[in-house]
Amino acid sequence: MESLVKNCIPPTDTKPSWLVYEKIISNIVYVKGDPAKLVNQVMTEFDTNELEPQQRRKLHGYIYECAIGEALVREGLVPLYYQASLTHVEEATFDWFLYHPNTPVAISCKTSLRERWKQAALEAMALKAVFPLAKCYLITRDQVAVDIRNAKNKRKRIDEFVLGCADRFNILVDQMKQIEFKKAEPVSPIKHERFEI
Repeated sequence: MESLVKNCIPPTDTKPSWLVYEKIISNIVYVKGDPAKLVNQVMTEFDTNELEPQQRRKLHGYIYECAIGEALVREGLVPLYYQASLTHVEEATFDWFLYHPNTPVAISCKTSLRERWKQAALEAMALKAVFPLAKCYLITRDQVAVDIRNAKNKRKRIDEFVLGCADRFNILVDQMKQIEFKKAEPVSPIKHERFEI
């Protein structure tokens, strides 16, 4: 079974955080077909982990991103790109990105929304300017915010706000499995030439 821990070499600047994540995920037994349960188990384990309060605040978002990524990878949604910046999509970095030439999927992970959803909405707008059929989802732990934001989400820059530990996340993952994601192709900086030697 694919997993983030088996297939990922973390950037050196996240190594201490990654070690905390590796310890947490090693205690989790995964049931295929229930990615929301995996996210819930990881975050419950994190919440009960004996960390200093300052370290807990610092790691909370990172561990949540890893839990979402782990769930996607274990459900076969690969290739999956972490902290992806895209050519032609200025000033946007997506927590998780699944590439398809027509319908790529961008996922932003936020433990709570407050005003943070606005940044994700701007990034979604930039992505959809280049890929009009792209799907953009914001996955969070904040049930109240999910209900409020989905009710007010008229423009659909973000296609849906989803609670990561609920059945709706499982349904979303199943929907994404219907798309055949591909490895992103390298883009040449040469737009046009008369001939190549």
